[in-house]
Amino acid sequence: TKSFTYAELGCGLGHGTSLMAATHPEGEFYGFDFNPQQIGIASRLSGEAGLNNIHFLERSFEELASQDTHGLPQFDYIVLSIVIAILMLLIWILSSLELNYLK
Repeated sequence: TKSFTYAELGCGLGHGTSLMAATHPEGEFYGFDFNPQQIGIASRLSGEAGLNNIHFLERSFEELASQDTHGLPQFDYIVLSIVIAILMLLIWILSSLELNYLK
């Protein structure tokens, strides 16, 4: 199986990233979030699970978008699953509010 690198932006507590790391030992996984408490919990849980192919780092989107790569690898996959879910929820709420306002 071919190795790969995977990054999740806005990983929160790292459940999704950890699940991917556990089921794909050939990959190297990185979870990024701006919340230090969530990164701490994610790191602890992945350590307790014995996952050695995962790294959780406190970084904002702005920091990740900067020219300085912080020594990170080039990623084969970059996902924003929770960010997209939150945006979809906000769109649904706003459209619901707009429909109610127009009635």
